[in-house]
Amino acid sequence: MIVFGGARSNETSNGPQFSTTLYQYDSNYNNKSNQLGERTIEVTVDTSSIQPRNFHSAVYHANTLYIFGGKSNGYQNDLHGYDLTTKTWRKVTYPSKEHVPTPR
Repeated sequence: MIVFGGARSNETSNGPQFSTTLYQYDSNYNNKSNQLGERTIEVTVDTSSIQPRNFHSAVYHANTLYIFGGKSNGYQNDLHGYDLTTKTWRKVTYPSKEHVPTPR
């Protein structure tokens, strides 16, 4: 299981703090204490090509995690792919303007 982004309250500001953190849960991890935190790792990646967000959609296909839309200073309609082998993000371009979904 892979978890990307989200938001948490920020005590120093009035609004939420959006995230680009990527976590990967290893269901095959075997330890005696069997604690969830020891099975979850934060994946260090370059997130400069994707804005922090929450309320996005995500789907996994062909070793790539795709993130669509979400909210980050307004609703987005961009599409990004994270390659789990190379650990890199890329922005996916739409074939034409008529194929661009509305922000959500």
